[in-house]
Amino acid sequence: MAGEWDMREVRLAAAGEIERQKEIWKRCFGDSGPYIDDFYLNRYHPDRTMLLLQDGVIAAMLTMLPVSITTAAGRRVDGAMLYAVATHPDYQSQGVGRQLVESAHQHLHDRGLIFSLLVPAYEELCEFYRPMGYREAFPLREVYVKRHDLFFVPAAPQSTCLIKPICPAEYNRRRERLLAGHPHVSYALPDIVIQENLARLSGHGIYAISLHGSEGCAVVEKGFGGQLSIKELLMAEDLVPETIEHLRQLALGQSTLVRMPAFYGEGCGGEVRPFGMIKMIAETDLDRADLDDAFLGLAFD
Repeated sequence: MAGEWDMREVRLAAAGEIERQKEIWKRCFGDSGPYIDDFYLNRYHPDRTMLLLQDGVIAAMLTMLPVSITTAAGRRVDGAMLYAVATHPDYQSQGVGRQLVESAHQHLHDRGLIFSLLVPAYEELCEFYRPMGYREAFPLREVYVKRHDLFFVPAAPQSTCLIKPICPAEYNRRRERLLAGHPHVSYALPDIVIQENLARLSGHGIYAISLHGSEGCAVVEKGFGGQLSIKELLMAEDLVPETIEHLRQLALGQSTLVRMPAFYGEGCGGEVRPFGMIKMIAETDLDRADLDDAFLGLAFD
């Protein structure tokens, strides 16, 4: 084993290595070519991409997206989201992924960042990350509405709900206003651009919502089998059920999956579950709840 590790190199990405990264991404996640191309065109930074090479061949990769957690008091703490953590199938089950992730932790620590967060693609992956110091965090409320079911029955004729496309900068401003006073993950504008492109590739987008004089916003994508996937819904809590029913018109009655903050009450329906995991990279004087309970709406999944 020692000899095998001696033949490994962990470093930041260099020029001329994108095609191999795209190959690994496609093999591991099955994402469409247009999405992968869009990511590398608009969000790729070699100095935020860490690679593990085995015998000179790229065997694993990950991206470190800069994010912040904004506390209820408005204080921001800087960290990173580990994204697209992938090991080529030929090198899996050899400790490659663990070595790469732990190297990323040291890199983030050296840069003075406080935390690392990630969203495992499936629940079993939590067992992979726990031994490296990650814990489940970022609760959200998730609502599933079956096809043709009526989620909200108005007591009176429904009011007009204005749903219109919004630019990433305005979405981010509106998002921060709606989450003020609650701990939440804050994103850089380029990440909202990536999310908009993801939504557009699926046939939908990012939207501003106006209902009963209240302003909200939502990220909407088309999921598998035509299912409507509302990746993030932010609205006055008492208007959430009605807003969901209006958004469902975008899919003409298809089944709908909705993510929203866990602090929205049971009247919004659904169940609360942890959405991601967090690991502390450095010490902080913040309360654990300010970090673990933050709303993480967008995982670019």
